[in-house]
Amino acid sequence: GLHQGAGVLHEKRGEGKAPAPSWPESLKRGDFSLYQRPQRRVGAGAPFFHGRAEAILKLDPNYAFAIYNLGYIELVMKEKPKDALSFFDRAMKADPDYADAVYMRGLCYEKMGDKKSAAADYNSALLLEPQHQLAVEGLNRIKTKK
Repeated sequence: GLHQGAGVLHEKRGEGKAPAPSWPESLKRGDFSLYQRPQRRVGAGAPFFHGRAEAILKLDPNYAFAIYNLGYIELVMKEKPKDALSFFDRAMKADPDYADAVYMRGLCYEKMGDKKSAAADYNSALLLEPQHQLAVEGLNRIKTKK
């Protein structure tokens, strides 16, 4: 999540390494269950993390991880897959080997009902990272949906 980005922000400002804030490990694993309950969706956290990512991008506009996190906020916290697509596209452009960004773009397509594009991205994520479990799960979800 953005905890790594916040450390980068402190480093780039010359403030040294920031202590590692407690951003849920579930975000790294792609487990979005914490954000599926209405009271946890946008809330106070999304604006804070959005602001952090934007601050990092002012210092480094091609920092793929911060761009990815903006897409994550749009997709998972705000439930806007169409808005999230452009962020994952940008993250992939900044880092073509970013398997998680490829997977998340696939998830956007899946949520929008475009199974063909979703499958293509899940397969691409697996080419980049053959053990990408979320991409495997995404392909399995698509196969079971009618």
